[in-house]
Amino acid sequence: MSRKSKTIQQPSITLKDFERIYNTYAPKVYSLCVYRLQDKETALDMVQEVFAKFWQYRSNYNPNRPLENYIISIAKNQIIDYYKKRNPIALNMEMEKQEIPASTNPEELLIFDEQKSLAFSTLKKFPIRTREVFLMSRKNAMKTKEIARELSISEKYVEYKITKAMTKMRA
Repeated sequence: MSRKSKTIQQPSITLKDFERIYNTYAPKVYSLCVYRLQDKETALDMVQEVFAKFWQYRSNYNPNRPLENYIISIAKNQIIDYYKKRNPIALNMEMEKQEIPASTNPEELLIFDEQKSLAFSTLKKFPIRTREVFLMSRKNAMKTKEIARELSISEKYVEYKITKAMTKMRA
């Protein structure tokens, strides 16, 4: 008598399946994210991250459990991670490190302080991912490719975030 393996065969999720799953559950994930984060732009970013995480770990999905529960649990974990990473003290320290102009002219120092304050208040309003990408790009002088690799996101997404941040900074 031969023994048969009792391993559960994981169904493969195709891109077409993924698209259907995304279209079905993205609105629910978005609503949850907007409710928990109180920021629509950050919520949109979070939805993308949730489904990227789902795709990355799709082989961990147990088909005997509801798919919606699996996706919502990913979203809740991403929200928790967001709040863990969000650290306004670190942002304040980062902005304080900006170089003071060499000039000792009081008028120039005042203008510098006003510009720094305006930049800081604008930067604080950015969603965490946009702020992170922007600081990596401008403060750390990292290239798009480096940022994408470090954050595990696409180069196009990095470019999009930098463009969006620069547009807001100029406004």
